[in-house]
Amino acid sequence: MDSPAEVARELARVLAPDDAAAAAAATTKLLWFLVHRAGALGGCVLITPLERAMPTQYAACNLGLDQLATIHEAWKAAEPWLRRGQAVQHPTHVFLPVVDREMGDAILAVLYLDAPRRFDAATLQPYVDALGEALLVSRQLVFERAGGEVRPTGRAGLLRVLQDAEWNVARAARVLGVTRRTVYLRLQRYGIDRQRIPKSVTRPRPAR
Repeated sequence: MDSPAEVARELARVLAPDDAAAAAAATTKLLWFLVHRAGALGGCVLITPLERAMPTQYAACNLGLDQLATIHEAWKAAEPWLRRGQAVQHPTHVFLPVVDREMGDAILAVLYLDAPRRFDAATLQPYVDALGEALLVSRQLVFERAGGEVRPTGRAGLLRVLQDAEWNVARAARVLGVTRRTVYLRLQRYGIDRQRIPKSVTRPRPAR
């Protein structure tokens, strides 16, 4: 049986770059699985804002709108640890950061579990990582770089950067602030065949 991460990578290859609805559906399925795996009453995926503000709910399972205020209150107390990539466990709930391992553990989102009865961070981690893979499929996600700049993520974001860089991997890596190896890993993850543009069709250099 394929691992959760392998399933998520296959999902990334199949989904169209702009199919945000399908990406959201995949995220919801993984959330449902995590909620039941942890024996929780419910859960949701919170997209963390770039600035200090309340997170946006991206997907939910067995949570009512009346619980959103309670989650936001709990978020305020947990935020300092979550922004450092640390899980926060409370008797009534758990927050788990969803990070992108290939991008320096950048925080993509936060998983909230309501009253989990069988919470084990180590057991759940592979599935949380798979949740991050599904989130990256959506072109809507962006995250913050050290200097406060925003860079595109996901399949569509990578394609856009590569096209702007005329498929020069080194140039694309500089734009994204990552290594060339990371760009190659992303190409493999999203099932993107590297395009090679003949020198005869590249942009002419200005005359000196």
